[in-house]
Amino acid sequence: MRLITFSGTDGSGKSTQLSLLREYLEGKGFRVAYFHALEFSVGNRILRFLKGKKDFRPGSEHANVTASPFSVFLRTCSLLVDLIAFPFHRWRLGRQGYDILLSDRYFFDTIVNIEYLAGLRRHRCVLLPLAEPLVERPDLSFFLDIEPESVMRRDNAPEQGIEYVRAKRDRFRTHITDWGFRVLDADREKNDLSAEIKDISDQIFQSIDKGTAR
Repeated sequence: MRLITFSGTDGSGKSTQLSLLREYLEGKGFRVAYFHALEFSVGNRILRFLKGKKDFRPGSEHANVTASPFSVFLRTCSLLVDLIAFPFHRWRLGRQGYDILLSDRYFFDTIVNIEYLAGLRRHRCVLLPLAEPLVERPDLSFFLDIEPESVMRRDNAPEQGIEYVRAKRDRFRTHITDWGFRVLDADREKNDLSAEIKDISDQIFQSIDKGTAR
């Protein structure tokens, strides 16, 4: 089963582009599964249970701009658990007949968030170097890059403000090479961006028959 991920700052259009690509791939006959790192996160599931939240809604989670060193440590422990569990989750989806797994906010985004929170207090998260090598590398990983000023002009701009968006974007950009990102300009009409994403996806999977995509 192939893995395609979307990463980027809040407001970069990840969920929109994932939805458009999913519709396109399903129209070509592929069985497509959906993944969201926050929904999958054991730590986030515990928090949702404690808060009495039954369902996960992408975009409804409040992004923290502060965290204690202990909170950063717990987030990293949760990430390690998630990374160990993910290969089994992907294997089960493959056994269920899915061809492609599309991820909105992959573990790359989780790492960037931890780096951001740790950096606010100049705190070195000693467990993070253990987590990063465990991240399964996607077959195709999109980074939707957009100027923070453009994000703040969009509907539902992040309430954390432009400095938050700038800091997160800077963190993503330091990982472009080592995470193998396909960097796309997200500051344009959504259908133009979607057309490029579909074209890149076709190039990647053109040699894969529907029956062998797993």
